Amino acid sequence: MNKIGSTEYYEAYAKISLIDLYNNKLIKAKIIGKESPDIQDDINEIGIEVTRADSNQDCMATTISNRYFGKNLDFATIDKNVKKNFRNFHGILQHAGCINYISSSKGLVDIQTYRDNIKECIIKKSKKFKKNYKKFRENDLYIFIGFCLEYHDILAIIEDIDLNDIPFNYIFINCIDSLYIYSKNDGIVKKEIEKNKLAYYKKEALNYTE
Repeated sequence: MNKIGSTEYYEAYAKISLIDLYNNKLIKAKIIGKESPDIQDDINEIGIEVTRADSNQDCMATTISNRYFGKNLDFATIDKNVKKNFRNFHGILQHAGCINYISSSKGLVDIQTYRDNIKECIIKKSKKFKKNYKKFRENDLYIFIGFCLEYHDILAIIEDIDLNDIPFNYIFINCIDSLYIYSKNDGIVKKEIEKNKLAYYKKEALNYTE
């Protein structure tokens, strides 16, 4: 079983979500387990690099939420475990009414930081692709961001990049409950992800094996 938050988990999640939301031919793709790119479909000539653009604090918040939330644990138990196992977590863990909350930051969320992280991620992966990656007929990039961004945020990111230096045919940006798909021909397309599908992707990614 893949651990939540592991590289293997996110690569499996990317493949499973893309089969459902983008191209069911990717069921033939293989997860290689290294940047070359990570997911390769030699039959349909598609290569997909999978990465994360969130900060270390975002990663920890996601891991904490997945590990302790929704499992009928009382807040005191969650708080104790977080303090014991995530000593470097500097966000907020709170309980109000009957709901537990977690935030990776103690202040207001800086949307521009998320935009900048995604932009830098696209540029970094583009440079690596040109040097080291196996090239396919279709070369894509799948980015996880542990925050819900809006369409205008994704548009601002794309408009702030020199697209002539981007080698990817498609860029997928996973914003938890939505997947933004960018291509030079089609622009930005938003795919909403329903709660039951989120649960399905998570379960399948945890149990995924080649």
